[in-house]
Amino acid sequence: MIAFLGADLVAATVIWVHAKYYGWQYALYLSGLLYLCMVAAGITVHYLFALVGMIPTERPSLQEMVRFSIDYTFFLNLIFLVIGAILIWLHLKNAKEN
Repeated sequence: MIAFLGADLVAATVIWVHAKYYGWQYALYLSGLLYLCMVAAGITVHYLFALVGMIPTERPSLQEMVRFSIDYTFFLNLIFLVIGAILIWLHLKNAKEN
């Protein structure tokens, strides 16, 4: 998971911005360094999980993964949907005024 979080740091736009401000040599050096750190983090986490025995041996069935239930996450999703709609409405309202 750490490797996936770090992968966002080596996006093409980030490399381009680093090249623009610091030059291509530094941008490629930094990208390579971040890539090596991501690989090391991914391998380390994998073997730590294997050492503790936390790597799953079988995958959950589709029925276990995809289910609908009305619980607290349903209501939190509704609340944030309303908040998001209000923020979009405020943005569009202010864009028309300016």
